Amino acid sequence: PAEVNPGAIADGAWSSYVVLPSGVVINAQLVANSTGIHDRIPHPDGNGPAQEDDLNNPNLAIDQASVVMQLLDGWHNGSPYYFHIVTDTSDPGPATIELGVFAPRLANLPTFGLFPGGSMLPFSPTANGRTTDTDGFGVQGLNSASLSDRQVQDPTNTFPIDPNDERYAPMWDAHITEFTVPESERPILRSFDQINQLLADGTLIPFRGNANPSPLANSLSDLLTATGAIINCPVITQPGASVIGTQIGSPRNN
Repeated sequence: PAEVNPGAIADGAWSSYVVLPSGVVINAQLVANSTGIHDRIPHPDGNGPAQEDDLNNPNLAIDQASVVMQLLDGWHNGSPYYFHIVTDTSDPGPATIELGVFAPRLANLPTFGLFPGGSMLPFSPTANGRTTDTDGFGVQGLNSASLSDRQVQDPTNTFPIDPNDERYAPMWDAHITEFTVPESERPILRSFDQINQLLADGTLIPFRGNANPSPLANSLSDLLTATGAIINCPVITQPGASVIGTQIGSPRNN
């Protein structure tokens, strides 16, 4: 996008990574304060400007420490059910497109772009994915999400490993791909093996806006480069069937 305007913006001192006195680091998310609510909390009346910061949203029950938040889905190893939540990000672009908090301090995390020795997990959005579902696998891409009304369409990114893997971390660095073929020839990217194959044959290239000009020490791909954008995306569930359009649980303030 030529311009992005994230909804929630953290100040320069705030970070979702909290170090306890014991030295244990926890991922502590802010969902509401006096300025408004997290953009991932849906409102029953719609998702217009009037609902964005409604502290009376029935999906937020502050007194009961209960909240309903929208999940994003993605592809992993051929399966489309990789449900996670965007909480905050170091870059205003993904904060806007994926409805997260823009938290600049996350950019200070160490060992950016390195896997598995670093503190983050690489994942792969595509910049210019398919905008029409032609085979039942849906649509995909930062373009599809950006062009949807108030970002109700997720990018549906591709992920290399799941939380059962000891290398997993909820803080991810984005490795964006770019298609070189017409949209009618662009498949849905469903695994890292597929991405690496398409990078090798030239159907995909690293996105030309990626901040790193060459691949870093990443065991998942010798060809993909990193953007410099860090996104906090804890995985919530990997069910055997789709849960899109359903709500699990409800606040207890009624």
